[in-house]
Amino acid sequence: MATFDLIHDRLCRAPVHGMFLSDDERDALDQELSEMFVNIGKCVSFASADQLLGQLGVVQEVLATIWFKHRVALSENQRHFVRAYDRWDVPELRKRAFEAIKANTFPSSLLGPAQQR
Repeated sequence: MATFDLIHDRLCRAPVHGMFLSDDERDALDQELSEMFVNIGKCVSFASADQLLGQLGVVQEVLATIWFKHRVALSENQRHFVRAYDRWDVPELRKRAFEAIKANTFPSSLLGPAQQR
């Protein structure tokens, strides 16, 4: 999560220095998200994945802030993730996300056609 930590720190300083992501950071963040999905997919139950799903929620919050508040471009995968995991605090939606991650269909399986843009 090194790239995410760097981006999160930059976001904290954004009012002073502005917010940006390099192409390399977007690529590294995509890789970190993929690794998170793999680790969640290895969990045997929803309860055992709770901490990782919570971390995924923090990543979603930061990416949503970067995208919507600071108008920083995200990768297509990151935009799909931000939209699909928007209500990670709702247990039922988190459980559906967990099941989709286990089935390797997350995030597109949780998006309706209008949201997939």
